[in-house]
Amino acid sequence: EGGKYYSQEYKAFLEEYENEEVLTRQELRVLRFVTDGYSTEEIANKLFRSVNTVDYHRRNLMTKLNAANMAELTKKAIEKGYLMDSPPEENP
Repeated sequence: EGGKYYSQEYKAFLEEYENEEVLTRQELRVLRFVTDGYSTEEIANKLFRSVNTVDYHRRNLMTKLNAANMAELTKKAIEKGYLMDSPPEENP
């Protein structure tokens, strides 16, 4: 009929992840530094960004991961697999 066909497995995958927020590369960098205990100013210096930019990314992370505080942000980041063993990149 000219339409698209998707397997049941793929449809299930899409349904499971359709509401997931995708983190940007910069958000992932900031997330790693935040969960390692760095302050906004320290992160800004390491990434050569303004404090306002880092604060913007922190707010986005809190929203996207639906976290009320840093402890919850860290917990959800671990649960979703965003925190891996590799260190965060310092250079943009």
